Amino acid sequence: MSSYATVGHEKTANHTLHVRTIAGTDWEWAFGHPVLATGQPNWWGGSTHFAQLYNQGKAREVGPKQLVFDWISGVRTDRMLMANTQVFAGWTKPGQSWSVGTRTVRLNSVNEKAGTAEVQIRENERVLYTKTVGPVQAERLIEDNGARKALLFEHDTIAGFLVPWPTAFQDGQAQLKIYSDVFSLRYGADYAQDPRFVTYPIGCPTGHNFGVMWTNKEAIIIPSGGRVMGPENYFAVVVEQTQGNEVLGWHLEDRQGNRTVNLGGPGITNIDLVLGQGRITGQALLKDIGRSALQRLYTAI
Repeated sequence: MSSYATVGHEKTANHTLHVRTIAGTDWEWAFGHPVLATGQPNWWGGSTHFAQLYNQGKAREVGPKQLVFDWISGVRTDRMLMANTQVFAGWTKPGQSWSVGTRTVRLNSVNEKAGTAEVQIRENERVLYTKTVGPVQAERLIEDNGARKALLFEHDTIAGFLVPWPTAFQDGQAQLKIYSDVFSLRYGADYAQDPRFVTYPIGCPTGHNFGVMWTNKEAIIIPSGGRVMGPENYFAVVVEQTQGNEVLGWHLEDRQGNRTVNLGGPGITNIDLVLGQGRITGQALLKDIGRSALQRLYTAI
């Protein structure tokens, strides 16, 4: 979603973009709006290219009435790999193994000179999976996808990685972390535990994780006196009273029945809500409405 404001005088027109990603991250949060100019060839690499901290693009047409882009690129995380159980973390010698249900994870070998280690997953005597992890490409971590994947091993519900810092190898040993009960949250995919919702992992271009956003696939209509449960029944949205187009009474409840103050009142015409914490919630999604929302909340408290 994007919009732009234009300031023009005679043959000069300057456009300032305001763009949000599907995750809600707006470009102003990513250090300013790009400015594209007509008749100013020295701005933004000849008026059409721009590159910011988290976003970049190329405009095909920059005119007083419209902007046409060849492409606009932002941050996208295709998959977030997570685990419920840590099996091992630390230094290990070749030949050491760990039982995970009916399977065994084994460090077969270490080649310090090459900067690699071979990991194998077996079930009884049958080899299910083998991968050589490494070498560590320190100059490309943590941003580079290939450099990260070179350290990762993953099979079914077992995963782990060669720990690159402060060093991956020492005295013939490798530093590993191993996990079981792993699962993935994928971009725009159904949330397996509650398919009413889809997930959007949110990542920083420098490689670290911001978090994950859940959103309902279908519009949810809550009548006065009704309630709707959130993902995995983690919370409930309860509408108590409506009048015309106004929501005079609504609140949130958690699984234990704890509830918020009334979030409705005169002039409130929706139950828009961002529930969570961190950069995406605090600095992006709430940037345009956060002040008025906080004012209402403080007044209610």
